[in-house]
Amino acid sequence: MRAPPRSVLAEGDGFDVPVVAVGPDGKARAGIAVDVFVAGREFHQTGRLVTKGTWPSSEVDNRLVRTMEPACHLTSAEKPVTCHVTTAAAGSYEVVARAQDGATSVSTGFGFTVAGSGTVAWPRFDKERIDVVADKPATRSATPRGSWCRRRSSRRARC
Repeated sequence: MRAPPRSVLAEGDGFDVPVVAVGPDGKARAGIAVDVFVAGREFHQTGRLVTKGTWPSSEVDNRLVRTMEPACHLTSAEKPVTCHVTTAAAGSYEVVARAQDGATSVSTGFGFTVAGSGTVAWPRFDKERIDVVADKPATRSATPRGSWCRRRSSRRARC
């Protein structure tokens, strides 16, 4: 499969997805049944109250919910077979192609975003944290008076 040239599309835009089934040797294989789906990705949020120490705080958990809609059922050929996908509403989507290789199920896909007038549930990252790590043991910073003082990572600034 090949993703469209733009990853952000407008409501109602359509695009063609070329699909080719390949073997482990990388050569095209004809006669393989391929199902193409458009999966809508929504983020459902759950808030909860937690107590850490003596102060209560809230945490928000994001859960990805996918809604799979069939787009095409096709049979692969030596050359790419095209599946037309139309964007219906604003949101985050994924095009997924699935095929059966003997007893093994194989799939591939790509994501895209649709801009429009509808409401979209995006994930929140309230509980994400970053660690700030000093790249040097000491740095120099300016004080309000414009003079420089030396700051060590383990001690307060000395001016």
